Amino acid sequence: MSKKLTYGLGSETGGGRFEAPALDYRPRNPKTYQPKIGLIGCGGITQSHLSAYKQAGYEVAALCDVKEANAEAR
Repeated sequence: MSKKLTYGLGSETGGGRFEAPALDYRPRNPKTYQPKIGLIGCGGITQSHLSAYKQAGYEVAALCDVKEANAEAR
């Protein structure tokens, strides 16, 4: 008999949502590390990604999407 994985969201745990824990962690960015960022897919979440990249000082060099209009709009 195999047990179904619910990842804490099944009826056994009440099925409710819970907040992610606050973690005091940020990846290190060596001063000599200056990557250029390319996005594959320009859906709605990329607005948040681009904002984070800008805040971190990264250069966005390319945007790609199966719909050219999405890439151009972003």
